[in-house]
Amino acid sequence: MIKYYTTYVNDSKIINYKYPQKRKNGKKSCVVRGVYDIETNNEEGKFIVGGLALNNGNESGDTREDYNIIFVNKPYLILQEIYKHSQKLGGKNRFEIAIHNLMFDIQSLLYNILEKGKIKYKESSKFGRQDYNTYSLVMNERKQIYSVTINYCGVDILFWDTLKLYPAPLKKLSEVYQLKNYKLEAGEETYNCNSFKEFCDNKVNVDYLVNDLLSVAELVDRNYYKMKTASANAWDSLQKEICTNLGLRKKGDNIIKTVIDFWGNAKLNDYCLPGYNGGFCYANPKHTNKIIKDVIHLDINSSYPNAMDKIYFPLTHKTSKKIESDRFIVYCKGDFKLKSGSFPTIKHPFFMNQYLDHYKGDMLITDIEYKRIFKNYDVTKFKIIEVMNFPKCERVLSSFVQKNYEVKQNATGFLREKAKLNLNSSYGKLAEHHNGQCYEAYINENESILRFRISQETINLISTEKSRCVIWAMFITAYAREKLFRCMDILGDTFLYTDTDSIFTTMPLDELKEKFKSIGEEIDDKKLGAWAIEGISPYFKSIRAKCYLKTDNKYGKDDIHRLNYVVAGYNGKDLINGYNDVNIDEIDEDTLINIFENFKIGRKVYDKETSVQCDFGIKQVKILSEFEICDKVNNFEFCKSLKVV
Repeated sequence: MIKYYTTYVNDSKIINYKYPQKRKNGKKSCVVRGVYDIETNNEEGKFIVGGLALNNGNESGDTREDYNIIFVNKPYLILQEIYKHSQKLGGKNRFEIAIHNLMFDIQSLLYNILEKGKIKYKESSKFGRQDYNTYSLVMNERKQIYSVTINYCGVDILFWDTLKLYPAPLKKLSEVYQLKNYKLEAGEETYNCNSFKEFCDNKVNVDYLVNDLLSVAELVDRNYYKMKTASANAWDSLQKEICTNLGLRKKGDNIIKTVIDFWGNAKLNDYCLPGYNGGFCYANPKHTNKIIKDVIHLDINSSYPNAMDKIYFPLTHKTSKKIESDRFIVYCKGDFKLKSGSFPTIKHPFFMNQYLDHYKGDMLITDIEYKRIFKNYDVTKFKIIEVMNFPKCERVLSSFVQKNYEVKQNATGFLREKAKLNLNSSYGKLAEHHNGQCYEAYINENESILRFRISQETINLISTEKSRCVIWAMFITAYAREKLFRCMDILGDTFLYTDTDSIFTTMPLDELKEKFKSIGEEIDDKKLGAWAIEGISPYFKSIRAKCYLKTDNKYGKDDIHRLNYVVAGYNGKDLINGYNDVNIDEIDEDTLINIFENFKIGRKVYDKETSVQCDFGIKQVKILSEFEICDKVNNFEFCKSLKVV
């Protein structure tokens, strides 16, 4: 039976799961682990319950015995508790506190710290080390908090995000990893409490938060990885495989750099970056804004890993004024006008998911795209400016993909999840941006809202000199796009929509299989690089890229058809009257058709989480920002005289 002990500190009630214990001799470590989580009144944010679990030095092998748990109603108090815990454990001055979805839970603490005014902003002198009573934080290019480091009375506290290591909801992770402290369901009373005391007086609420803390603690304790992000761990595995395939004795980026002459060359990577494009996303204008019936939805099984498996990657290069090898990247210019009946493949240089019927200017493309440009466009005034020829190429990534894909298909639990993360995360490191930035948090005086600004002496914290190789990334995405293009060619007017690794078409299934077979494409649910039938939609409507509505079922799995939509950046339900993911048998035919007819350009929707003040910090709510679903750019308005220098 679990017992809870209550004490009072600085007029703030604290719940202890059990008393801290002194660290045993011989059990010392440099870093003390911890976990932090918060709960609030869900509707109004009237109060905050900050849950803190700190490793107490027992190391018994039982998560509950290893951790001491404290509840506070003022986030700032967790710093005091960490400091006291440090003294109990012999003066440890380095703590790592894990938060599953740090972006949300850390904000109440930052707000509370700024209100107190005792801990000031200052960039760390070196990674993980702060000056006395200062803090620093790192955000990525999407303005998501990457990590926060706080020095409180000489104790350095790093807050890091386990969501970046285990990118899945905690409930799913509990199932996959069979955690002892399984995430519990919240009771109605959890979100209807009106005070910290009311929350803590109910054992259901307390158990709910305790199990949240202990499940994350268990993930950290059982962590089989070296790094703190899924992509870093995937890259660590990939570079070892590269070294093995190249016959290198040592393993690491520096060794790869000595063998591949352009690897990690910052100037060359920056030169190639304008030629790097991600997935192709396109709605066939012949069918947009129309309700289409009987649509087949296909997905490629692991599209980018398939490209990594198939491509012969360059290992060395030489620059010249003409094409001399089968594998090359060409810097060229010309006047490109789309052929009648073809689809555009030249991406607008400024606007995402805009493709141009007419383009006049410079471009940097791989040999894969070079052939496609002349296939889809009439080209005049064409001139080659410079060519990077690659005479030596090998399939150096194939073994990495094959090994992980086999594990993904045949293993279960941790091994399968690790293989999936390796396949999905490794490629991204090749085109990684210099996107780690130091930011300063501040409270907007007029709105009492937590905001962030780039620090005056900002530095790039993500080193790309070793792991970055935009040249390889260019070939991977180009290969994946060309695979889509070949299928779009064969589908003709039955093609409706595509996004990176998916295609929607009205071609009957038997004919589709024959057409795909004629160009060497397979339809298979499991084979790497083959097309899987994701679903069949009785109704489908696309408006533009990243904006469509469908009724579908999982092909071969059930007969229930559900209403689903995709609108980039939007996760609400009001767009289709709250019917998202609802069985369409529960919607009468007139209502269903009306929903599809009203799904159109110009409908205003509300999005983006923003923060509002509550009693002891802030919470996020979806209320303030607004955007409009519309075609803001007409392709022809920008392409008539567009020139990219």
